[in-house]
Amino acid sequence: MKKLWIVCIAILLLAGTLMMFKKTMTDDVSAQCHYSIGQFKLIYLLDGTIDFPLDHIIKDSTNFDHPYFHKQPGESIQVPINVFLVDTGKQVILFDTGLAGMFHSKTGQLAKSMQQAGYKPEQITAICITHFHPDHISGLLHADGTKAFVHADLYVAKSEADYWLNSTEHGSIVSLLQKVFASYNVQKFTPDQQLFDGISVYASPGHTPGHVGFLCKSGNQIVLIWGDIIHMPAIQFAHPGISFTDDTDSAQAILTRKAILQQAIQQGWIIAGVHLASPGIGTITFAKDSTADQPAYQWVPISLTC
Repeated sequence: MKKLWIVCIAILLLAGTLMMFKKTMTDDVSAQCHYSIGQFKLIYLLDGTIDFPLDHIIKDSTNFDHPYFHKQPGESIQVPINVFLVDTGKQVILFDTGLAGMFHSKTGQLAKSMQQAGYKPEQITAICITHFHPDHISGLLHADGTKAFVHADLYVAKSEADYWLNSTEHGSIVSLLQKVFASYNVQKFTPDQQLFDGISVYASPGHTPGHVGFLCKSGNQIVLIWGDIIHMPAIQFAHPGISFTDDTDSAQAILTRKAILQQAIQQGWIIAGVHLASPGIGTITFAKDSTADQPAYQWVPISLTC
């Protein structure tokens, strides 16, 4: 009987050890998932989700039947807020910083996501901003107003900064920007400028006047981190002529979206989008019902390397 108890205890200990080992391995694997851009690593981080009101949708003249439009007025759908990190080996760069818990309680997860990916805020050397809406810049500062990424320089489009800092209609954004600019070493760039080896600016105005994406190139791989070209994938890939009230210039935003969707297919780009479903990284193809007169697209998420 004594020997039986010893065997049982040994089995339990072994099982516990294996479970701990499995948990450690699982955590490590999940923390190391990334997409390779040549020698670069592209890592998807989640700041959280927001409830996007369906009544913000501006329909175009296309006649179509979509289940979202059968919802009651005032309803909303959940939209993710993604942040992307690129590790070039020389630089550790964040692209946007999320909403950081402002206005929406389901956000503010960026620090936790970074930790799970094996990075700390003090490792970030540069932050590149697509545009100045709150869900892209709020994470630049802690709740007490101090700098969230102490060793990072901030890279912003000059045209975007000029537009918002001279605005008389968006006091809350202007106030936030003034605090951000006082805290960071700000580098203002122009369209198509190269910021780092393999990383350049891609002008994409419309959603805001100075809205940009960032082309990341290494080896034979190219990724476009595109900001807010698409807000609702289930609607706008199939119907790119649909816009939103948050667009500063809806007509320009539609032209930009259509041009980028075409170019992404022609160039074979990988796309990383702030409001695309996890992991926010994938490719674009023509939809089955696409025609030359009415091109429609579909989103194909990729599998990350772990």
